[in-house]
Parts: sequence; structure tokens; C-alpha cells
Amino acid sequence: MEHQEFVFKLDPRGQPIEADVYFSPGTQEATSRPAAIMFHGGGFVIGAKERIPPQHIKMLIELGFIVVVPNYRLAPTISMYEGPFQDSKDAYTWCQTDLPKLLPTGLSVDSQRMVAIGYSAGATLALLLASMQTKPRAILDFYGPLNFSDKFWHSPLPSLADLPPFPPELLAKVFEEEDPSSVASSLERPSPDSNAAPKLDLSRPRNAWLFNAMKEGHHLRSVVGDGDYARVDPISFFSGEFPPTAFIHGNQDTLVEFRFSKDAYEALQKLGVETQLLEIEGKNHGFDAGIEEGMEGWDKIQAGLEFLANHV
Repeated sequence: MEHQEFVFKLDPRGQPIEADVYFSPGTQEATSRPAAIMFHGGGFVIGAKERIPPQHIKMLIELGFIVVVPNYRLAPTISMYEGPFQDSKDAYTWCQTDLPKLLPTGLSVDSQRMVAIGYSAGATLALLLASMQTKPRAILDFYGPLNFSDKFWHSPLPSLADLPPFPPELLAKVFEEEDPSSVASSLERPSPDSNAAPKLDLSRPRNAWLFNAMKEGHHLRSVVGDGDYARVDPISFFSGEFPPTAFIHGNQDTLVEFRFSKDAYEALQKLGVETQLLEIEGKNHGFDAGIEEGMEGWDKIQAGLEFLANHV
């Protein structure tokens, strides 16, 4: 597996936003390959392209894909619509217009055969690509937030109730940053067999801000910023034309309740959209961290990735 890093856009300050492109070596005779774009999670506040599970990238390449993993600007110093959503759309467009000209000799991508994958907040971004004129051929959602009118997103999170108060001056330091597009933290499990809360360094302002916002119930309001939840809510774009979509979700998820994926699956079914629900028994948010081929739960991950391959 090889990879190259590209700049797919400059932000308004002229700062580069990068994407990693993974592929197996090509030949002059190689046929065009489909592309998979993958978005990391982190509540739209933390995370980076390096946090995508490498075993998922590896399997996608084995299934014949060229894999693109972009960064995106992070809230709360920029709104979800202006930062994560806009950057994810721009990365998707870049894959279609620019990437074919940048690949090594002998490697060809069919930019019309694209699929989207996301993890947690990144799954929201993957689903939102259904708002594009040229939609992904299929989408794979790992435990993604949606249905933002639900009171769950506007209420304190019980699983974080025992967190101690954070110093206001620590939380305020987040707003001294200028829209970073890469933060080396994530909401993954400490290990594949753990159901504990993610272990983050809460002395870091951005981590502390995110967990405090979720604890107090204003995380979504703060990252959306302008109160217009509908334009960043994937269910706003549900229709009979929505791409085939698979959902993978642990049924003991405390950060994004399993019912959100179940309800979305049922809603798409009623619209006549091809959809699949892969329920992971007894697992919490980010259950897939560190799960390798042959381990418990891998069969569901493999089924989700193969769902994508079956639509290109």
C-alpha cells in the first residue's frame, strides 16, 4: 500500500488543507478504479486524517478502491456548515476534478464511481454528500450523529456527568486558535474490547472544550453556531434518490445512541432506498478501534465495506 499527501484547498487565510491518497501500484494497462473518500470523527472539534483505521483502508484497497482521506477545518472557531461541511464537499469535488490528473503514471481513477465512509461526526459528513448534484454511489456510516431536532442533542450527556468542572480560562483558549484542520485526538475506544469512555488528555483546551460541551448539552448548538440545524442534518436530504447506505453501530453507544442509526435505516427503507443495518451487540462508541481481520466484530465491518464495493 502506497500513499501520497496532496493539498486539496487553501482556507481563506491561505493555509493548506491536506488529503492523504492511498493506493496499490498501478500499471499502464490498469483499468480505472473507484474512489472511496473517508472522514474522521471527533465531534467536528478534534481529530485528523491520520485517525482513520488503517485496516479499513487496507481492505478498501484490496477491494479495488483508491482511498482519499481529507482533513477539514474544525469547530467551534468556525461553524459546522462553513468548516467541516464545506471542506468535505470541496474534498469530494477535488476527487472528481483534480485527483485524476495527480495520480502516478499507470494509476487511473474513475471519479464518477465514488463512495463515502465516515466515523461518528465524519459519518454525518459522508451522509451530507447526498446533497451534492453528483451523489456518492453508496455511503457507509459508522455510528454517525443525525436527526438534530431530537432532544438528545440538546441535553446534558449522562455518561459524562461525573466529569469535574473545567477552568473557564482553559476552555476559552480554544477560541485563540484559528480554525485548525488537524488535531491529534479522537473519540475511539482505548482498546477494541473496552467499553470505557475514550481516554483523552483533558488538560488540552480543545479536548476539554468538547467534553465540557457534550457534558452540558450545548455541543451541537455551539458547533452549528447559527441555529440552522436543518442544513447540516442528513435527514433533511432523505428521499427516494438517497444513495444506498449501510449503518454500523454498537447498541450500547452512549455518545451517539444506537436508535439514531436504526431510525435512519427504517426511514430510508420506507423511501425505497437500499439500506443495511449492522448492529454490534454490547459495544459502545468507536468500538472498531483496533479491530483486525479475524477478531470479534470484524465480520460486520467487512460486510459494510463490501456493501460499498457492491455499488461501484
